Amino acid sequence: MKKNSDILIKVLSLGIGLAVGIVLIAKVFFELSYDSFYKDIDRVYTINTWYSHQGEEKDYGQVSGAVAVGFMDEVPGVEAGTRTTFVFNGDTYLDEDGNKLSGTLVCADTCFFKVFDRPILAGDPVKALGKWGSVMVSRSFAEKLVDSSASPQNDNNVILSAAKGLSSVIGKQIVNADMDGLKLTIEGVFEDFPKNGSLDYDILLSMETYGKQSTDNWLGNDRYKGYVKLMPGVDPNTLTDAIRKMQEAHQPLERIEAQGTSLRYFLKPFSKLHTSAPEVRQQVILLSIVAALLILISLLNYILIVISSMVKRSKEVGVRKCYGAEGKHIYVMLTKEASIHILLSLALAAVIIFAGRSIIENLLGVPFQTLLVPQSTMAIAAVIIFVLVISIVVPAELYQRVPVYAALKNYTENSRNWKLGLLGFQVLINVFLVVMMLIIGRQYQKVSHANTGYDYDNLYYISLFDGDRQAITRAVRTLESLPEVRGVATAYNLPYNGSNGDNVYLPDDDRELFNIADQYECSDGFYDLMGIEFLEGRAPRDSSEIVVDEKFVTKMAEFTDWSDGAVGKQVFITGHDRSSDTERRYFTISGVYKSYIIGNLTGVDPRPGALFYGEIGSMSSWMPHVLFKVRPDALDKVHSALNDALPDKEINIVSYEEQMRAAYDDSKKMRNTMALGAVFSLLIALLGLIGFIRDESLRRSKEMAVRKINGATTRDILGVFATDIMKLSGVMAVLACIGAFFVARRWLEQFAEKVSLNPLYFIGGAVLVLAIVLGVVVLNCLRIARANPVDSLKNE
Repeated sequence: MKKNSDILIKVLSLGIGLAVGIVLIAKVFFELSYDSFYKDIDRVYTINTWYSHQGEEKDYGQVSGAVAVGFMDEVPGVEAGTRTTFVFNGDTYLDEDGNKLSGTLVCADTCFFKVFDRPILAGDPVKALGKWGSVMVSRSFAEKLVDSSASPQNDNNVILSAAKGLSSVIGKQIVNADMDGLKLTIEGVFEDFPKNGSLDYDILLSMETYGKQSTDNWLGNDRYKGYVKLMPGVDPNTLTDAIRKMQEAHQPLERIEAQGTSLRYFLKPFSKLHTSAPEVRQQVILLSIVAALLILISLLNYILIVISSMVKRSKEVGVRKCYGAEGKHIYVMLTKEASIHILLSLALAAVIIFAGRSIIENLLGVPFQTLLVPQSTMAIAAVIIFVLVISIVVPAELYQRVPVYAALKNYTENSRNWKLGLLGFQVLINVFLVVMMLIIGRQYQKVSHANTGYDYDNLYYISLFDGDRQAITRAVRTLESLPEVRGVATAYNLPYNGSNGDNVYLPDDDRELFNIADQYECSDGFYDLMGIEFLEGRAPRDSSEIVVDEKFVTKMAEFTDWSDGAVGKQVFITGHDRSSDTERRYFTISGVYKSYIIGNLTGVDPRPGALFYGEIGSMSSWMPHVLFKVRPDALDKVHSALNDALPDKEINIVSYEEQMRAAYDDSKKMRNTMALGAVFSLLIALLGLIGFIRDESLRRSKEMAVRKINGATTRDILGVFATDIMKLSGVMAVLACIGAFFVARRWLEQFAEKVSLNPLYFIGGAVLVLAIVLGVVVLNCLRIARANPVDSLKNE
């Protein structure tokens, strides 16, 4: 019976630990394998811009339209260069029958597939991406356009049917729902980008469709992602002089540098684009730690049970030695046992993974089978082999030390210190995980309920990107007529979406002062709707006025004296001059508002902000977002009213609050992952603790009986078992808290606003684990303490 219970604990511990550990390892190596599927990926680089002005330095991963082509044409050592840029705001497309399809589109040029090799399933990419208005689509997007649901008879029919279906989309036209006047003709099909890729596009639109004034531009309008593929053996660090020469030929570097500005380009390995992101690095580190700890604690339990059973199995091993068994024979015996245990554990792990597949997808963002890329599969295999080897070698080495006379005499070597040490290490792991869970959970709560500087409670919006200003006006008037709606406004940009950048000049000063987070136009009701507080002045009343935030005024103090206030001062903002103007268009500052967060707490835009006047329905103002506040229970009525007012539009009401929370999905998933890891880790540790106490009670039953006969109380008996365990657990809890402090501090670096590492997190986590340990010890020892000592002595 005891043997069966030992096997059950072994399989449960290893099965649970392997299930969670395998999933997390798969996720880690899935992240680390990003973009490894491209041919010659070690020769592909992104073009980054380094910008320095007035002592401020910045680098970012975008360039002007002509830069990537310039690299290919004028920098020796560059084999091919390409660029992409987003075009439409929405991802909804209509086919020729009006069916709606979703897909991500970017403009790309004819060299795209020379840099990023994806199998071409139909069409010629050079011709397709060199022709105005033509697109190439992914396999999955093409399959949405054709009926490919018929079940073919054999594999050849599958191939023929697929090829026929994909070829049949050539010549078909699609339009973006926000710009239905621009018909895009499909001229080719490419294989989908894998899920572990930084690029994930469904539609590639020929760059010829985009305006030459942007694609041929060398300075400003840096909206493009630029990529190059270097020739074999070329070191990107040797291209500095050639890049500088290219810039001198096309950019007024002398004039730019005379203004105190530096502009240069540098190359970063594309293969590290994903893994070099701080949030990805932190995620990989934390998930690796959790996976390693869970597998380790499972192995510790296995070894703990092995040590606990040494007394009983010592006779068996001694007898085998008496009959000539050597070390290799013991290894063979334990290899068979361990293999069976591992196979049973893997079967249990498979059942757990299958049963929890929806939870896995929710936590990790992709189905488990998608995570099984070659790298993760190899890592999982290596872990299983490691577990198998340890579960064989450690027991075998321990059993080889059993003396032969154990066959004739009970082998009672005291392995208690070994077992206590293993239990203590399990406590360390659990305290670490619980403390990290508390800190990560508190940080998620902080960022998801952060004070952004504006009010978005019950704030909703619709977006109308098709340029129909009359539709925007109708939407505003409809919302204003509803008694349930409290406030309506329109805006070009939404704060959580981040911001474009423009530069600031003063009158009669050719110096480029600094770059701002330009939020562009908003209607006059925007400030009240969002609860934006004015520190000075008022909102703008016409297109000649502008409002700036307090950071703008503080920054301007570095260049001029505004001690008498910013209201009434004039500034020039690039990007807001009219194309027909021959002189700069200056804006008068009408007010200064309190700075609010642009972006979110994992990516706060630190630049000063500015807002411009916008008039609803005016052709000079482009404000596609219509914002309003309403109680959630009135949303159906609002949606119905908007549908009636805009029958030709697709009305999608978006919760601003939900969008803000979505920005912190990674933190939420990390919180849930840590919680799951902590729960399973505690479960595994408790299985080991129960087994330890059970074995200790059997080993020391005679001692406990003698103690009771001599007057020991239940409390005394509990103290015998609990004292050593709790002392060691306390020491391990302190060590775990120290480790958690350093790991948590590193993880919190990615947030602009972070929780303080309050001692209560560490004390609370340690006390919680120690309380559970003590509870298990007490409950399991009560049976021993209350047992009849006569029965224990009789059994001896």
